[in-house]
Amino acid sequence: MTKITNSKVRFYLAILSIFAVSAAWAQDEEAAGYEYLNELRTRAGMIPFLQNDNLQTAAANHAQYLVGNSTSSLRYGGHFENPGDPYFTGNQASDRTGAADYLSTVVSENVSTGQSDVFASIDDLFSAIYHRFGFLSFSMDEVGLGFVKDSVIDYSAYTYNMGNTGLNDLCRGSSFTSTGNFFLNLCSHDSDFRISGTDKNAAEEQIEGQNPFLVTWPDQGDTDVPPAFFEESPDPLPDYSVSGYPISLQFNPMVYTDVSVTSFRIFEDSSNREISNTRLLDRNTDPNMKFSGLEFALFPLERLDWQTVYRVEVKYDSNLESDSLMWKFATRNPGAPLFEYAGDGTTVEIPINAANDFIFYVPPDQNYPTIQNIGASFPAGLSVDVNFIDGNTLSVRMVGSIGQQADFEMVGRSFSLRIGNQAEIPVVPEIDLTEDGVSGGGNEAVASFNESTSILSIPLLVVDGELQVGVNLRLIDGNALTFVVNDVIAADETASDEALFTSSSLELTIPKLSALGASFSVTMKLVDAENLLFQITTAEVLAEQPQSQL
Repeated sequence: MTKITNSKVRFYLAILSIFAVSAAWAQDEEAAGYEYLNELRTRAGMIPFLQNDNLQTAAANHAQYLVGNSTSSLRYGGHFENPGDPYFTGNQASDRTGAADYLSTVVSENVSTGQSDVFASIDDLFSAIYHRFGFLSFSMDEVGLGFVKDSVIDYSAYTYNMGNTGLNDLCRGSSFTSTGNFFLNLCSHDSDFRISGTDKNAAEEQIEGQNPFLVTWPDQGDTDVPPAFFEESPDPLPDYSVSGYPISLQFNPMVYTDVSVTSFRIFEDSSNREISNTRLLDRNTDPNMKFSGLEFALFPLERLDWQTVYRVEVKYDSNLESDSLMWKFATRNPGAPLFEYAGDGTTVEIPINAANDFIFYVPPDQNYPTIQNIGASFPAGLSVDVNFIDGNTLSVRMVGSIGQQADFEMVGRSFSLRIGNQAEIPVVPEIDLTEDGVSGGGNEAVASFNESTSILSIPLLVVDGELQVGVNLRLIDGNALTFVVNDVIAADETASDEALFTSSSLELTIPKLSALGASFSVTMKLVDAENLLFQITTAEVLAEQPQSQL
């Protein structure tokens, strides 16, 4: 029997496998990690992280500590270091960043172990809700990434330290000596160094103001969402080893002070079937009391399906507005034909034209939530290669003849895979979510307001595919924030309909905008009041203008 173990596929974010790499390859992976993390941040509408060398040094030091003190049988993980161990640079994250000459103690840290590369590390951390919120912080704007891999003991660690540039700069200045509210212990070089409450708030709000009012994850249109969440430390679902990928909603603390989510639902979009077996975590229901009052996450308590479109619907009340949201995402394509375990001892036939590259899914069982490890026996002349995609899903390659069979044993269960006759493999259609939308998720347009002329200029709007026009709005009622369309840039005529700004929803609606041979209705959401940044939420063609015939 050939034993295929899953000892290193543990889904606590504390365990990982490692491979030795050259310095050049490591630099490539490091660069790819920064790029990928910022790709996900910007996908959520947030500003990208700046790279900070001091934070990177601290992150690399902690990764070295975790790997350097590990053996083939003893694995180090987590956020804390013991002073007597080799490679010790500080007990907790702020100690280690301070030792690396990062002055602010307001830092956060994400750590993962057990992944083969930085992409898997970041994906796993995004699936873990507390770590996801760390990556999607409204007030952090810089990061350092460090990782170490050791092929001898087959172990690796990835560490990410996040900070705020403004707070770090304040620690380089002078201690606050005036009267008023101030904070201590915010600077690593001097615990008595004072930062005024006003300066601290300004540093945080400077970053918060550059981020959107709210952040959803997965975001509208995402098509590569893992279908499952396993475990995290601390564990948000201590009574579940496997669940569906969590859907989160965060509100910007610069804008919102009080939010109540009154409805948070998920549907399989094609059938409109609601996934009712869910659990909503917020400040009151989070078992580890780590959620703020502006963070919410819905956990489907069963795995989501592979390559399936889901629709999320949320209603909420806040100090700013009462509103509803709807967005869609799709779980990822496993990348090969998918076959499923049919029960203990059963045989699944795999067409020979699919056998050399297919996916085998073993749904979680109440007694056996994950595969853990698996053994295979097969006759001479049949080649079998098995790798784990996740704790319930295997990538399988069988090279042999029709009728040959491999028998598999898992803890408490068994199954067989037999190569069958050639058969048609259904083609999974590509998923397209481009026509769907979510409040605050459209194309961006930066507006400017001229107080002397009372003109609000929005230079570029994408209102119909590739069609781009600009519009100047003249303020006619400052109390009601009502505008009229003064002129349309690159248009064949001028519209004069009123454009009304609704302060409760932060939406600017232009009911009619005639440009380039067509009439449009455009609605934009104000996502950055300081910089007058709007995002188009709807842009609809009202009627085609008659074309002159020559």
